[in-house]
Amino acid sequence: NHLHPDQEWYTTDVFTDYALRFIDQVREQDDEPFFLYLAYNAPHFPLHAKPEELAKYRDKYHDGWHQYRLQRYRRLVELGIIDDRWALSQLDAKTWKSLTDAQREDMTFKMALFAAIVDRLDQNIGRVIDHLEKIGELDNTLLVFLSDNGGTKEVGMFGIKGDTNTVANYEEWARAGGWTSSYGQGWANLSNVPFRRYKRENHEGGVSAPFIAHWPNGISAKGELRRQVAHLIDLMPTFVELSGAEYPKEFHGNAIQPMEGMSLVPTFSAPTEEPRTLFWEHEGNRAIREGDWKLVGSRNQPWELYDMAADRTELNDLADQQAEKFSELKAKWDAWADKVHVLTPDEFDAAKKAMSGKK
Repeated sequence: NHLHPDQEWYTTDVFTDYALRFIDQVREQDDEPFFLYLAYNAPHFPLHAKPEELAKYRDKYHDGWHQYRLQRYRRLVELGIIDDRWALSQLDAKTWKSLTDAQREDMTFKMALFAAIVDRLDQNIGRVIDHLEKIGELDNTLLVFLSDNGGTKEVGMFGIKGDTNTVANYEEWARAGGWTSSYGQGWANLSNVPFRRYKRENHEGGVSAPFIAHWPNGISAKGELRRQVAHLIDLMPTFVELSGAEYPKEFHGNAIQPMEGMSLVPTFSAPTEEPRTLFWEHEGNRAIREGDWKLVGSRNQPWELYDMAADRTELNDLADQQAEKFSELKAKWDAWADKVHVLTPDEFDAAKKAMSGKK
C-alpha cells in the first residue's frame, strides 16, 4: 500500500485509501462535479477476512442455513422489501443435520469469513461517506450502491477449499493470500433468499441484487422503496441526464453503440413502473422480462414462464397454461439473441476451450 506503507495490505482498505485520495485530488483542482467508480472485489472469494472482524462472527452460524433462511424471509416481508405473496423458495442444499461434525465446522467457518468480509466492506463504505461529509460534499453527491449478481454456489455444496479444511487453510494463508475458499451452495442459498438459483443463472437468485441511492439535495424521498424494474444498463443514462452530459455517437470516426438502458431519475422523485423489455444470456442461461412476465431457462433446460407480480420467487411455472405468451416472449428472445450473436451452449464450450488452448 503505497499510501500507507506502515499498514498491513488488505484490498478493501486499500481500494478506499485510493478512492479518498482521488476525491481530494479532484477537489483540489476545481469545484466541478466528479465521478468515482469504486468496484470493491469483496465479498467475492477467496474468503480473506481480518482476524478482528472474524472474531465477531466465529460462533454465529452454528445453527446452519435453514433457520437463517426463514428469519431473513420473515424480516424482508416485515420491512416491505418483498411481497408476502411471494413464497420462500425451497431449500436447495443438504440439510444442516445431514452434515458431519467436521463438515458443519468447516461450513460455519466459511460463513463467518464471508460475514467478516462484508463487515469490513461496510466499514469502508462508511469511510467514504464520512469523508464526503467532512469536506461538505455528502448532501450534494449521488451515492449508488449495488451488486452485480446474486450469491454463487461455486463449486458446489461445500464450495472451494484447499488441501486442508477451511480453518487450517485460513491459518496457513491468511497473511499470504491464496484463492482456495468460497462459501458453497448452502450459504449462497441463504444469500439469495427468497429467490431460486444463483450467480451465472438468470432466475431471480442470480440476477436480482440490491440497489440503494442516496442524494439529500436531489432525492426528496427518504427511506422509500421503489418497484421499477431496473438493470445495470440504466446507470449510464441516469448519470448522463443528471450531469447534463451528451452521450457521444462516435469516437475517432468509429460509431459508438447507443445506450440501451433508461434513466432512473424519474424513479428517484416518485414511484414509477415504466413498462419495458429486458434480455439476458450467460453461458447458455437465458431470460426475457416484459412487464410482469418473465421467460427464463437454465443451460440446456426447458424454458419456464412466470408472472412476476404474483410469483417473483418463480415457483409456479405457467409455460403450459400460457402458451400464447410463451411463444410471444420466446420469439422476442430469439430475435434478440440473433441480433447480438448469442452463442449456443455448444458454441460457448468450443470458444472457451479454444481460448484456454485445450484441444
